[in-house]
Formats: sequence, C-alpha cells, structure tokens
Amino acid sequence: MSCLLFFIKFITLFSFGFFALGNEQIIVTAEKIERPRLNSPSSTSVITALDLEKKKGESISSILQQVSGVSVSQGGSNKTLSSLFIRGSSSYHSLFLIDGIEMNNSITPNRQFDLSHISSSNIERIEILRGSQGVLYGPDAIGGVIHIITKKSKSSAPKLSLDLGYGSYQNVLSRASLSGRYKKICYVTGLEYSRGSGFSSLKTKDSTEDDGFNSASFNTLFTINLTKLTSIELSTRLIKDFVELDDFWSQIDDPNYQSKKYELYSKLSIKSFLFDGLIEPILTITQNMHKTDTINKPDERSNLSSSFESDSKQLKLSLQNNFYIDPDNTATAGLEFEKESGELESITTTSSSILNNSSIDNFAFYFHYNYSYKNNFLLSAGSRFDHHQSFGDHLTFKLAPGYRLNKISTFFHGSLSTGFKSPTIYQLYSSFGNQALRPEKSLNAEVGFESKLFDNTTLGVTYFNNAIEQMIDTQGVYPDIKYKNIDEVTISGIEDFLEIDVTPKLSCRVAHTYLHHKSDNSGYQLINRPKHNLNTSFMFNNLDKFNATISLFYKGDRISGSTFSPHKLPSYTLLNLNASYQLSKRFRLWGYIHNLLNKNYEDISGYNTAGVNFFVGLTWM
Repeated sequence: MSCLLFFIKFITLFSFGFFALGNEQIIVTAEKIERPRLNSPSSTSVITALDLEKKKGESISSILQQVSGVSVSQGGSNKTLSSLFIRGSSSYHSLFLIDGIEMNNSITPNRQFDLSHISSSNIERIEILRGSQGVLYGPDAIGGVIHIITKKSKSSAPKLSLDLGYGSYQNVLSRASLSGRYKKICYVTGLEYSRGSGFSSLKTKDSTEDDGFNSASFNTLFTINLTKLTSIELSTRLIKDFVELDDFWSQIDDPNYQSKKYELYSKLSIKSFLFDGLIEPILTITQNMHKTDTINKPDERSNLSSSFESDSKQLKLSLQNNFYIDPDNTATAGLEFEKESGELESITTTSSSILNNSSIDNFAFYFHYNYSYKNNFLLSAGSRFDHHQSFGDHLTFKLAPGYRLNKISTFFHGSLSTGFKSPTIYQLYSSFGNQALRPEKSLNAEVGFESKLFDNTTLGVTYFNNAIEQMIDTQGVYPDIKYKNIDEVTISGIEDFLEIDVTPKLSCRVAHTYLHHKSDNSGYQLINRPKHNLNTSFMFNNLDKFNATISLFYKGDRISGSTFSPHKLPSYTLLNLNASYQLSKRFRLWGYIHNLLNKNYEDISGYNTAGVNFFVGLTWM
C-alpha cells in the first residue's frame, strides 16, 4: 500500500498545474449551447457512448466513480442508495439531469437523487460539470451537475437492439431498444428489466438473509421536425423498483423490510430558429414524479414495525433564448418557473411523523455570455436572479476566463462563481422543519491549465476551493431535533488526470483526486469523503475484435457513520476487468469481473459489499 501512496503523490506533484484535456471534438452543453469541449472554460468531463460500451453492464454509479473529482458511495446490495460527491461537496449539492429533466426528488430531506437504478443503455454521453453551476442550472448545483444525454436516431430504417445478461448473485438483465425515423418523426424507445438475489446489505456476523431486487424501466424520445427550422421533442421515462433492505439503525438483518419506488419523468420542448438563425428560442415543460412505499413488518428477528410513504412532484417551465451573434459571440437569456410539492407519512412502533402536502415556488431570470477572441482568449460570464417563496431574492454570478497557448498546446483556465442551495420542503415544513432557514451559499474558485505534452500524452490538474456557508443540518436530541443553519465548510483539493496512448491499441488513463476540508465548527464532519481517490485503467482496443480494460481503483481513508457517531474507515483497493468480443456482425459478447482479488472491505460503515463477482452478456444488433 505504501507503493500505491507513493505513486499517488508522484502523479500529483508531476502533474501540478495541468488539467484533463480529452478529445477536443467532443461536444458539451456546459453553457446550455452545444460547443466543442475545449471552447468551454468550464471544468467538464465527458463519458462518451464508446466509453460506456467498453463498460457495458456496469452501473452508472460505478462508471461515474472513475471520473476525476467524483466519489460514489453505495450502501449494501444492488439498487440500494448510491450517493455521489463532486469535489467533496454533499451528494445533495449535485443536480442530476436526463435530457434536461431534473431527477432530484423534492420530498427527500435534502432533495437528493438516488442514481442506483438509472440504466446505462441508450446514452450518447454523460457530462460532468464540476464546481458551482448556479447561474445556468439554479439551486442544487453548488457542487456540480451530472447531465445524461440520451441517443437520438441516426438512421431512417428501424434499428432493433437486444441485450441479455447473467451474473453473480443471480443477477439477470434483459433489455431491448428500437430506433428509427418515420417521415418527420425520429424515435428511440427502450425497455429494460433486471433482478437479482443480492446479498445481505448489513455487515454483521449474523447477516445471512439476501436482499434481492427487481427493476423495470421504459423510456421514449420522439423528435418531430415540423420544418427545417422548428422541431418538437417529447420524452418519457418510467422507472419501477423493488428492493429488500435491512434495518441499519437497529443492526437487524431484516427479512421483511421492503421498499417500492415509482418514478415518472416527462418533457415537452419546442425549438426554433428565427432571423436567419440569429435567435434560437426553446420553450420547455418538464415534470418529475416520485412515489416511495417502504414497509417493515414484525418478524422472528424483531417485533419492530415501520412504514414510510411519500409522494412528490416537480413542474418546471423554462424559456431559453440562445443568441448566435457571430462565431465569436453567443449569449443565452432565460426565464424559469419551478413548483415543487410533496407529502409523506412515517410511522414506527414508537413514533410517527406526517408532512401534509406542501409546496415551494421559485422564479428565476438568467443571462450568460460567451466570448472568443481568435479562438485563443475565451470568456464565459453570467448572472442569475432567483425569487424563492420561502427566503426571497438571491443573486448568483459566474466569471470563467480561458486562454489557449497554441505553441505549447496548453489551455489556461479559471473560474469564480457563486451558488446557493434552497431549503427543501422537508427542512421547512416537516416535524423537524424550520421556516426561518436561510439558503446554503457557496463561493467557488478554481484555476488550472490543460496541456498536451506529446502527440500521445495528455496531462493535467485543477486546483479548486469551495466555501459553503450557512450549511443546513439537524441539531438536538430526538424528539427535540430541528434543522438549523449551523456551519461553514471550506473544501479544497487537486484533480489530476493523465492519459497516454502507448500504442494505437493500448492506452492508459489515470484519474486522481485529493481533498482537504475544514469546518468552523470543529465537531462537524464531512462523511464518506476520502482524502485520496485514484483510478488507473489500461485499455486494449481492437485486438482482432477484442477489447479489454483492466482497472485499479483505490479509495483512501475516510470518516463514515454519521455526524452523530463518526468513525474512520480504512482505505481499500479493487482490481476490475471488463472485456468484449465481436462474435459476428450482429453479435457481441461482453462482461466483467469485479473485485478480482476478493477484497473484504466496507464502502460505508456498517454496510456489506460484494466479493469477487462477474457479469456476462450478449448483444444482438
């Protein structure tokens, strides 16, 4: 392990002052206008469809964990809660989008999103925007944004794809997708079902009862080209999950603890080009609906019982206007209205809590400007005004310059931005709520540069500092617990990235994150944020139709448990293998083996993890 830590320090020192480069031709929407990644000074990483194909069968959370600046923690077996941390900020400081639809659940205490059940199929790319993105994306984006952009049909003839897979813990996967074009209508639709016996989520000596799951999802995307300049986009995503749980707080390997989730996401968007393409107005209406039903019945292991039911909705209307002034000047101005509502009922053997249907409204106006001088000097700047129902007006800004020095293939960049996280419905109106809460506010600064050292080598790092004040957390002892603005936390660190194309068929990629945080309140702890995260991958491509990736993942020491009873978890290292083989023009065999060394470890204190496990699948296309 000492050799591994030495390697981490070597990479950090050697790459100081650089930033991850990646493919310049990759298109991103960090500024809500499509542009090449290197024409955007924002700290953005992109996971392409090709990257996802090489990791086929893996969960979205597992794939995101391999990105610099990102850490993921999952408590227990498949489909249990996965929390994602961007640059050490809390999981609820990240906004999750699929094709522009917000996924965060309005009725959860912190309005966070559980990404454990999102499928990796039919995805064109995943954009990871690091740092405060409040100007364009509003509240909930203090830490960053995860934007999943799905595939659109590229052929006129109908195209059918089928996936079948089987793996450890009796995991079964079946998936079908159909895409094509009929006259002026392009369509993509997908259907997926998975199930498994799982393993005990609770890590105790007596944990023997498996926690299984089954999950079904259906998604559609229709693009109707009314004219050459006007189009309508309609999308729907339905998710239904069932998962068995364990009673973590009572440390009981519970056979009767179950949770059902229903989620529905929909979008209607109308886009047009006016005045010879000078203005692009986009009118969008999105809605998400979350319903959770969790029940724990008495059994031979425990006479305790509990039930939890919640229902939430979010409706968002936006009018975005993109102005294409000339190739060097673009601007975006937008109006947004958002309404969140939800209710819940929680009943246990000893207590009960009811939150009647409550709602929050927010209105916002934003303006963002992009400037380029000879494609060398870049400037991205903007401001946003929000009027929130509970705390009134709030102003955020972002200033992000960049400069490309072509002689040494280096791109310098920096950013200064603010953001805020508004109190949630639960934090305001539940039995633990406090209607005097103020929003969490952040000031994010970063600086770095990205460089292509040789034709085959890209190397870099970004230094970041994010100060979050008026953080919201609970205080007191049950039943006298209330949410309060209690603390200020400063999170700083370095993101390293190294990519080498050793040969046309062999490449190496290293992603490393170093974190440091301090709190005004010495008793406050940031949970499940390791000081070091390192992922090293060796990719063998197109070796006679064979592709393989060997990955070494290291997660450093960290504080786990809870803010009430924190304790230290040791570091761990995992060795993983992904591979695929093109059997014929229409058939591809793929699979993975994770935790090859059968490491016994804890990702979150008290929760079990998988030993050596495999998954193998067959694709017909």
